[in-house]
Amino acid sequence: MRRKIFYGTRIIYNFIRIPIKRLISFGSVNCTLVQNISPDAKLRAFRKGKIVISGRCTIEDGTLLESVGGEIKISNAFINRNTTIVSMADIIIESGVTIGPGVAIYDHDHNLGLYQDKKDAFILKPIVIKEKAWIGANATVLKGVTIGKGAVVAAGAVVIRDVPDNTIVGGVPAIRLAERDNAVR
Repeated sequence: MRRKIFYGTRIIYNFIRIPIKRLISFGSVNCTLVQNISPDAKLRAFRKGKIVISGRCTIEDGTLLESVGGEIKISNAFINRNTTIVSMADIIIESGVTIGPGVAIYDHDHNLGLYQDKKDAFILKPIVIKEKAWIGANATVLKGVTIGKGAVVAAGAVVIRDVPDNTIVGGVPAIRLAERDNAVR
């Protein structure tokens, strides 16, 4: 009963918070009203950045969703505490995705070459996390990666290349550990 009251209070809080956030950010933060977003989660959109949350998502304490000129689209996902998602291009998180605590997702990287102006300061490539994927605690997902449907990223992994559907990857950098259907459970 206490848990129902806790989550009910969060939903009521978001009924107030989301329209105010939408108004203050000039429409760059768009959510359906029935969301389970922690009051301690930060949703920030800068420049022409946009955050779109659809379906019913759970976003836990200490999570940072920051869009700096890019777009973050999340649909029916669970994002655990202290997760950082920063977008300068596009990050798409599809339905049924579970993201563990302390995960970092960045769709950009600093350009280490000599650049002439701030426009060339970053290398931008979109990230797609397909439906029912699972990302373990403290994993890092870097620019240009597509994580396939039903794939699992082990805790602490650093993902620098695409992960096929129904595959388990782990390590630094993340490599294929097993096919999910054949893995020992």
